[in-house]
Amino acid sequence: MKNNRLDRKSPFVFFLIVILVLALSLALYFQEPSSRPNQSEPNVPQVKITDFSVNDYWRPIGGLIVGYDFNLSIQNAGASNVSGLVLNITVTINDTSVPYSTYFKGTYENNTLIEPLAVGEVRACDGVLMTNLGSGTPFIVHSNGTSIKASVLLNGAVLDERES
Repeated sequence: MKNNRLDRKSPFVFFLIVILVLALSLALYFQEPSSRPNQSEPNVPQVKITDFSVNDYWRPIGGLIVGYDFNLSIQNAGASNVSGLVLNITVTINDTSVPYSTYFKGTYENNTLIEPLAVGEVRACDGVLMTNLGSGTPFIVHSNGTSIKASVLLNGAVLDERES
């Protein structure tokens, strides 16, 4: 008789232990990331602009399109390869954005690097700013108050930027 009573309670005890283990696991999983034990911070990419310079002259590209060459070098100083980097050049004159098309060597049309940037790699991403000669913008780039800035972005966050 006594043995029969234990047999009836064993599934109940087992079920209770499983529920407690699951509850404890969920509590540990959903606790704040900063209070989790032995959790290191996520690997933040360390991509830096090592060189950015703009040539001082416009060159004809074809038809009424003229280009302004620039040199841009970036380096991955982080601990892992980085893909999905987006390069950006902005031109402002007296805090007003100037419309340009930008072409970078080694990128897709949206200025995203084609190949991942390996650990320690320094890559030249030279390119050209292009505009229509009739727009008048080639003549005002050399005026006072002009700023030409290069940026490296990952998922919309600016990793580094440098002004020429």
